[in-house]
Amino acid sequence: MDRIDRRIIVELFKGNDSLQYLSKILNISPQAVHYRLKNLEKQGIIKGFKIYVNPNLLGYLHSFIVIKGYDNSYEFPFIASKFSCIEGYTIYEVIGKNVVELEENERKILSITRGEKYMEIYINDSIRDNPIERRIISYIRDDPTVTLNELATKLNLSIRKISNKIKKLYNSGLIKKIPLLDLQKSNASMFSVFSYDKMNEFDDLKILKFSDANKTLLIGVTENYTSIIRRVKNALEENKKFILSIKYDYYIYEIE
Repeated sequence: MDRIDRRIIVELFKGNDSLQYLSKILNISPQAVHYRLKNLEKQGIIKGFKIYVNPNLLGYLHSFIVIKGYDNSYEFPFIASKFSCIEGYTIYEVIGKNVVELEENERKILSITRGEKYMEIYINDSIRDNPIERRIISYIRDDPTVTLNELATKLNLSIRKISNKIKKLYNSGLIKKIPLLDLQKSNASMFSVFSYDKMNEFDDLKILKFSDANKTLLIGVTENYTSIIRRVKNALEENKKFILSIKYDYYIYEIE
């Protein structure tokens, strides 16, 4: 992998998967971009794509819990995402239909993994249910490459209306198209920042960001560690309290 491949990967995490857009910012032809994408898939670096959906949008409460202990490939039916850290922590995004179920699911994870809960953050926003948005999300999750024209036909709506709704969902962070990478092969640096202060030093690198009244969790990606180190120094100079960890694996799950 070279610098251009790493830049393509970072742009994919930002949701910039248009051949024309990538061609313009990388100063190479669309055909060259297409070739590189196919080559990254052939090498097993890009394993596919998943649509992350904020569980609140589907009627769930959710929380992130950081458990001390390496991930041992445990699978649970009540998690929306999972991030494994080289420092020996696993971050689970837990879901539940109500507070009681959410807390019970957290206890199940702690019991099965025999881990120690290190940190947690609850992110539960009130989101108005929208049947059209739910159908759009369903189609996008089934096929992340579905086009606006195809969605317009399936939903019997104008392309403009669908485009506006999708932009709204993406811009608000309620949905996100996330590439599934082999992080070790890609040489991309995925990280998380768990902070007790309001921070924006890493916002330009973020994939996902959630906050409650006191804490913030950000998942980000960058081409190299240098950009992370620079931001860490800036945050430390301002005496901000945060914990940064590097990821070696992650997964986005589909929830109904």
